Amino acid sequence: MQADGLWVKRVGRQVWQALALAVPSRRWLGGVSSPHRDGALIRRLVERVRASARRLDILVGVAGLSCYVPAFRRAFRVPVRTGRRGRPRLVRPDGFLPGQVVKQSAQRRVTGVVQRVRQGTAAAIAAVLAATQSGRTISTASIERLNATFRTHLTPLVRRGRAIARPAALLTAGRWLVGCADNVCWYHAHLRQLASAGRGRSGGSGRRRWRRAWRIGAGR
Repeated sequence: MQADGLWVKRVGRQVWQALALAVPSRRWLGGVSSPHRDGALIRRLVERVRASARRLDILVGVAGLSCYVPAFRRAFRVPVRTGRRGRPRLVRPDGFLPGQVVKQSAQRRVTGVVQRVRQGTAAAIAAVLAATQSGRTISTASIERLNATFRTHLTPLVRRGRAIARPAALLTAGRWLVGCADNVCWYHAHLRQLASAGRGRSGGSGRRRWRRAWRIGAGR
């Protein structure tokens, strides 16, 4: 999964919004907002991710904000029951692989990107990426595309627009509307599948034909 944030214009101030995405299925996992881009905001987002996770041995790709990795490390721990008295020891599963993407910039332009392995090995991360067809390296590209989707459909999120979000409840309702529509209503180009063998090519042009694929659990 990947996590990242974006800012929203409100009357007299900015609000930060953090989102999370399951990359293989392109399913939006939820989002939270806060006046401050701090650890409290990220912890609330991580709690949503933790509540929706069936397993804890997952690959996590996050942006360069320093509080992302500690929040995930703290939430993705399980108690080791030994039968003895006292608080059980909390450990993280071996398959939990956090990675971080740190962007280097100068004069408000990105000049470089550094991928950091925060737990596990680069080989283990590469194996998970290959098995899930989620890319070749640690990245936040998928969640950034989702951020662009939210900016397209919610005018207060547009970078240089004039629309401003007034009540916080309206911003929250808009976020859930767009997120749920992206999950269960809209097609996603990355989830398409090749057509059947009899329809794999169009005429004599040799061009492949694709059929749209629905997300797991999504209805028509």
